[in-house]
Amino acid sequence: YTIGGEVIVTADAAKFEPNQVKIGQGSPRNIEVSLEPSPGTIVFNTQPALAQTQWFIDGALIHVGESLSHQTPPGQYDLHVKNEYYLPLTTPVEVKSEEEVSLSQALEKVQGRINVTSTPLRAKVFVDGRPYGKTPIAIPLEGGAYEVKVVGEGFEDSIDEIKITHEAPHPERHFLLEPKKAALAVSAEPADGLLTLDGAEVSL
Repeated sequence: YTIGGEVIVTADAAKFEPNQVKIGQGSPRNIEVSLEPSPGTIVFNTQPALAQTQWFIDGALIHVGESLSHQTPPGQYDLHVKNEYYLPLTTPVEVKSEEEVSLSQALEKVQGRINVTSTPLRAKVFVDGRPYGKTPIAIPLEGGAYEVKVVGEGFEDSIDEIKITHEAPHPERHFLLEPKKAALAVSAEPADGLLTLDGAEVSL
């Protein structure tokens, strides 16, 4: 062909992405055009579907959400699914050009325990409002976030959130209970008297 000016040529083939090249009078006689394979799509759902689930392909984080729909070049991949309260999941995936790989799998809850100690000992332990016993105690629970309250007679209640995760399935927590504060009521006659408490003057 004889070209009088610049033209744009599009090369296309089934299951490949089109590619355009610009050809003009100064272009070489033979022009090589490379085509990249069209991507495939990975669709993955888990039971349960969880908003904070992390999705990795070959170790790279690509999405955070309840499910995955992701286009990627053809090839073999390792798909990793992580949620802090469930056991991590790894699945090999083969992606082909212009094809969809649809997967679904159940996630398994982490099985762990919360180890609770206190000063003083023998304080009552409540998890999400439910009584479990007295310190020291190991409480078997599934993965999740729990409100742990420790109650000792004559001491202020102590409350903390403790998580059981796949990275920390056996968390330990020591609660140092503070004595309850007492109120002292004093009256005197005449009313303008002076009271000292531990050497400090207190107005009546």
